[in-house]
Amino acid sequence: MEPKISIIIPIYNENSQIIPLLDNLDKACVQLPQQPEIIFADGGSTDGSIKLMKEQLQMRTNPSQVFTGKRGRGQQLAAASNIASGDILVFLHADTRITGQYFKEMLTAINNGAQWGCARLHFDNDKLSLKLIAYFSHLRVRYQSLVFGDQTMFCLKKFYAQVGGFAPMFFMEDYEFSQRAARLAKPVELTAIAISSARQYMEHGIWRTNWRIQKNKHRYRSGKYTLEELYQLYAQ
Repeated sequence: MEPKISIIIPIYNENSQIIPLLDNLDKACVQLPQQPEIIFADGGSTDGSIKLMKEQLQMRTNPSQVFTGKRGRGQQLAAASNIASGDILVFLHADTRITGQYFKEMLTAINNGAQWGCARLHFDNDKLSLKLIAYFSHLRVRYQSLVFGDQTMFCLKKFYAQVGGFAPMFFMEDYEFSQRAARLAKPVELTAIAISSARQYMEHGIWRTNWRIQKNKHRYRSGKYTLEELYQLYAQ
């Protein structure tokens, strides 16, 4: 019997991403022998995202549900994971698109013993600097066993439970989860690509944004800052 897949998508004011996201999922899920469960975890959107989402879902065939909880990606992911019924959990950002044979490769990796893993990251912008950042994300997975949310992380639900799930954090939740998961098993990086939006880099400057991310990871590891302080420093 084929394992059931739950796709968990945190949402917050993503009105412009809803239709492209659902169109991408329709195409990607054709790879699967059975329709996955899709859970949209809203953090209190105020831009009409959820109204549009529900209208669109009425015209599509995937079994889906939408719920609104506390804002904060870690809290949204944790709440959705608690109600997910799948044997495999896939965590997808609203502005990321799955390409290639993601699901086919994921199932093959799990059948070969993988506990968790991710796609290979690309950005929706061909700038050389972004290609370098994406390449370093590949090295980070390979040598540090750290997976970030825009890489479309997947894991067995029983492994998710062993790790302890996502902490109810509003910031750095993927980094913190990866640290705990890596102590139990090394992640598998698929050859399938996840195309992530470069909007944050383009809005704030590519190298400036990347420097802020790296600096924040160092601050987090130091243990000298609260999450609130880290977020304020990151947003400056």
